[in-house]
Amino acid sequence: MNPSYLVFLLIISHLYGGKSIQLATITTEIQEYLITVQDIQGEYNSIQKVVFSPLQSVDDMDYKKFVLALNGLTDTLGKNKVTLFEKLKSMENLPESEIGFIDTLNIYVKYLGKAIIQLSYICAKLYNLPDNISYTVDEFSRDIDKWEKLGNKHRIYGYNINARLDELSVRVPGLNQF
Repeated sequence: MNPSYLVFLLIISHLYGGKSIQLATITTEIQEYLITVQDIQGEYNSIQKVVFSPLQSVDDMDYKKFVLALNGLTDTLGKNKVTLFEKLKSMENLPESEIGFIDTLNIYVKYLGKAIIQLSYICAKLYNLPDNISYTVDEFSRDIDKWEKLGNKHRIYGYNINARLDELSVRVPGLNQF
């Protein structure tokens, strides 16, 4: 037998305490929801990069377009969440590990949604600047702080989702890390 193969087996055996490795599964509905959430997160990340791009001035931004896009993402996120939970209601005997995963995912989606809404609010305020509606630097700073805190919360739960997927040894085709 190949010595490097034996070393590999010993390492795997040590890591898993001699237990056999079983790949867990999550329902197709949850997999589809994960991919949808990740797509929404990707679109949100693209918008925030443009909004805070140092290469464009405030005057060059189409904040109305950002508000509409962000509101669309919020709506899509909410509709997909409702659809998932309607599907899950009809399922019986979901494993405890999957229920815990759904709880973590639910919290992640809550904070991602709040971060999207906060960025939409900031964009709406910036869109109204040309109409001489006051948006002071202090207000902007407070709004940015709130947005950053929400972003940090959803990122923490994103790391938790990644850890749970790793813990369950679940691989979802087409899914990247959160």
